[in-house]
Amino acid sequence: MALTLPSVIVCLLFSDIGFGVDVYNVLYDFETLSIALYSILIALCISLFLCDVQRWQLWPKLGACVIGWALFVSATLLNGTSYPQGPLIVGLLHGPVLLGVIRYLLCIRVYSGVFYRAVYILAVVLGLLVLGLWLCWIVVENWDGQHYWNEDERTRLSLELDDLHKALKVDYILHCVRVAGGQGALSVDPEENNRLYEKCSTTLTTAYIVYVTPMIVSFTLLVLAVFCKLRAKNASVENGDALSNSQETEASLKTFVVFTSLLIMCFWIASSIAGSSSSMSGAVMGFAAAGSLVLFVWAFLSFGKARLVEAAHKSPLVASLLDMASSDWARALFICMVNVGLLIVVLLDFLRQCIRSLWWKDRPEKERGKLSGGMTGSFSTLCFRPFELTDRISEEFSEGGLDGSVVNLLKPLGWLSLTREETDDSIVKTTTAVIKKEEKQTPWRSDFKCGSGWPSDDGKREKSECNPDGEFPCCSTSGYRDRESHYKKFERHFADFVRELNVENRRNQEFHIFLIEQFDNQLFNRGWLFNVGFTEALRSLNEKPPDCIVMQDVDNLPMSGIGDYATTNYCGEDVIPFANHNPEASK
Repeated sequence: MALTLPSVIVCLLFSDIGFGVDVYNVLYDFETLSIALYSILIALCISLFLCDVQRWQLWPKLGACVIGWALFVSATLLNGTSYPQGPLIVGLLHGPVLLGVIRYLLCIRVYSGVFYRAVYILAVVLGLLVLGLWLCWIVVENWDGQHYWNEDERTRLSLELDDLHKALKVDYILHCVRVAGGQGALSVDPEENNRLYEKCSTTLTTAYIVYVTPMIVSFTLLVLAVFCKLRAKNASVENGDALSNSQETEASLKTFVVFTSLLIMCFWIASSIAGSSSSMSGAVMGFAAAGSLVLFVWAFLSFGKARLVEAAHKSPLVASLLDMASSDWARALFICMVNVGLLIVVLLDFLRQCIRSLWWKDRPEKERGKLSGGMTGSFSTLCFRPFELTDRISEEFSEGGLDGSVVNLLKPLGWLSLTREETDDSIVKTTTAVIKKEEKQTPWRSDFKCGSGWPSDDGKREKSECNPDGEFPCCSTSGYRDRESHYKKFERHFADFVRELNVENRRNQEFHIFLIEQFDNQLFNRGWLFNVGFTEALRSLNEKPPDCIVMQDVDNLPMSGIGDYATTNYCGEDVIPFANHNPEASK
């Protein structure tokens, strides 16, 4: 149904086999309505942004997305006179969308290889069926005559689109035939000549799209079939684990991109043969953009953000693009390209902050400014210069009493860090030239804090008093690259460790975990990552200095019963205690 329904609707409504000529003849009457729907859609998007739609509950958020999508589809369909390729793109786009809904709602427990293999078979059968019907419509004379693409066929379709020509105020015989043959100017007035050329190109493109719509539907299904075949071949045993063999997956994606490019090239050649290649560039670009969007959304939903980032940064090309994107030239070019748009975005962010002040009273400190924390971080990333960052970190190390030689291990750009701290439920993202920090609530239970779920000796009541041992926090920094499986095990093990320490032993020790991740294809710089973790720990906890900082690898697990992780008797890597806070430091 996800493949058949969009294909049948597109072929019936927008091809000459069905009612394509009649539909395009009447779409001009709704062009004003389409502009109004686009305006409503833009207003809706701005309103949702100002109202923080990302913080809404699931069902209201889905309802807003459905309304926005319905407005977009309706406006694009009704604007088929100006953009005749729009209805085809939007109609065929529903196929992958419906497949995604079926996959993640109805077939979530189905093995991915079985699902994609079934879609592959159905897409091949349906694509060949549509292609066969179209070829029969062309060849079989008893089916409304033969329809080989030539001058007579183009003339027949153009004359049947007479209402469209009248609406656009052009005549096919007087104007469009000369445009198709490249016979020179149509009017002595340059503006009128340009208008006639533009409108005739639109009508010629519409006639050709009405003719080749079944071929486009068929090729789209075959592209989808090839992609599903490659995905089924490289599917792993577990659902969503396709990046376990990143080389095979990367090869599959490259093959799909090459195959899609070949089909687009064939479509362009067919348009050139039809004599309307100059007016088909928009259609080719539209199909390419829609295919790229579908591929990106599929990869994001299928693999997940973490796996995509992990696989992408193994590529030398991605590392080169990151280095290029962080250069001053790239930033300057970005500012020049979006200068007006940047002002609009800043204004919208300011308005959103004003609205937030009305309903979000307990927002974090970094969200209380005139601009949001994300916008402020983006400006920091865009405007921060490498030498300024190096000087700032050097000063912080000097103030911390460390040897200035450690600064030689710092590299100002190219690597990012991922920080997980015990904060509130909100997700706050801050970006600088080096550090991209994501703070999330760690998976500790509510009974880890004294006075809240703290068990008494008999287990029947809660204690309100607190043990003062954990007045100062303990920080753990770990270097990290392509070690997601190790980190997940470390996170589970550390949660059990804190549960035993704080609940069973009635401690009140506060912990902060800092993961410093290196994103590139160079040698792993463990010392640099520890330096960044040390600096970030001091910076993040400047109002409450840490009791100690533990520097360890992510595959080292804290051992229960050995110690409290915050003293020198902890069985792990290097421990840097501060004597003014840690009584164990003198032992």
